[in-house]
Amino acid sequence: MTDDPTLELPDDQGNGASTDDDGRVPPPIPPGDPDAWYAPDVRDHYTVHGDVVATVAETDDGFTYDVREPSLTEGEEAILDEIREHFAAANLRRPRTREGTVSRMETGLRPKYRAALDGLLDGSPETRRRLRYYSLRDVGCLGAVTPLALDERVEVADPGDDQLSVHTTDFAPAETAFPADVQFLDRVDSF
Repeated sequence: MTDDPTLELPDDQGNGASTDDDGRVPPPIPPGDPDAWYAPDVRDHYTVHGDVVATVAETDDGFTYDVREPSLTEGEEAILDEIREHFAAANLRRPRTREGTVSRMETGLRPKYRAALDGLLDGSPETRRRLRYYSLRDVGCLGAVTPLALDERVEVADPGDDQLSVHTTDFAPAETAFPADVQFLDRVDSF
């Protein structure tokens, strides 16, 4: 017998999760499953582009639409600020339509700007991938609303009084975290 501490979990956590006979927590259940205790209100969860994920959840008032983009460390944020500053005076044309945004995200910047961006990127391959995404989003595409333009399930972007809501192929309206007057919304809503 050992004196090492062990984790003992009760059979019922009070939140729908239970343990196996040997005390282990079972593997997660997909969000769409009614027994998914960790995300009971999630109605849809899917990849929009690369590491960008959209989640539609149900609330008492309807639905919410949330976009999760890759997270950046403080050091990566500082590099991204330098990239934005470097390209601030560049003559880059932003896409005018959703289709143009999708194309730009697939093809990237023109070679001249791509070479300049590659010279500014530093770090591990994962860091470079995240910074490349944000650089392209903020410098070459539509900024914060780029994921909405990339999401083929978003059919309508509807600016309300204070907040933007979207209509997806299966859920409407779904409130977003974007303000109603978010920049480049007219380009997201151009079908």
